[in-house]
Amino acid sequence: MLAKRRLEGMRREAGVCFASILAGTPLNRAPLAGIGDAMSGLRWLDGYSGQSVDELIAFASQYRVDSIVSAIDQALQQTAERIGLSQLNEVELTIVVVEALDREVNNGGYHQFFLNTPEYAPFVVAALQRIRCPKTSDISASAISLLGLGQQLTTNQVQMALDKDIDGHLIDVLYDQCDQPYYDSGEPIADRLFAFVRTHCSCIRLQMYDGR
Repeated sequence: MLAKRRLEGMRREAGVCFASILAGTPLNRAPLAGIGDAMSGLRWLDGYSGQSVDELIAFASQYRVDSIVSAIDQALQQTAERIGLSQLNEVELTIVVVEALDREVNNGGYHQFFLNTPEYAPFVVAALQRIRCPKTSDISASAISLLGLGQQLTTNQVQMALDKDIDGHLIDVLYDQCDQPYYDSGEPIADRLFAFVRTHCSCIRLQMYDGR
C-alpha cells in the first residue's frame, strides 16, 4: 500500500518537473551538503536570461551556486529540445544529467529519476564520476542494478523495468537501498558540479531562445 501511494504521487509529479525546468522555477528540493549557500544569505537566481557562462559564474558572490547551475541547465535543456540530446557535448550532458538526478531524487527518489528522466539513466554513473562524486556514482550504479539492468542500458530498458513493476515494489527497494544513502552521503554535489562548470566553461554553449 505504501509503495502504491508513493507511485501515485510520483506519477502526478511526472508532468510538473520538466515544465519547472523550462520555467526556471526551483522545485522543492532539499539543499545538498556543501559550502552553505542556503544559510549564507545568498539569493536564488531566477532562471536563465541570456547571460554568458562567465557572467553566470561571476554571480557566485551574489547567488547560490546550485541556482547558477540550475540556470545553465535550463538553457541547455532548451537547446536539447531544439537540436536533440545527442548533440550536447560531454560537458553539457554531464550538467543536465547531474541536475536531473539532483532534482528528481530530492523530490521523489531514484524511482522518480528513472520515471521522469529515463533518457539520462545511461549517463548518470559516468557523469557523477566526472564531477568527482564517487559515493553518489556508486549509489546510482546500485540503483540501476536494482532495476535488473547492467551499466550498458538504454532508455527503453529503464522504461520496461518500471512498467514490469506493477505493484510498485521497486519504490520501496530503491528508497531503502539508494534514496536514503543518497540523502545521508553528505557529498557536496552542487559545489562539485559548479567547480566542474568553472573548469570546463569554454565547452558550455548557452543560447537564449525566443518564446521560452
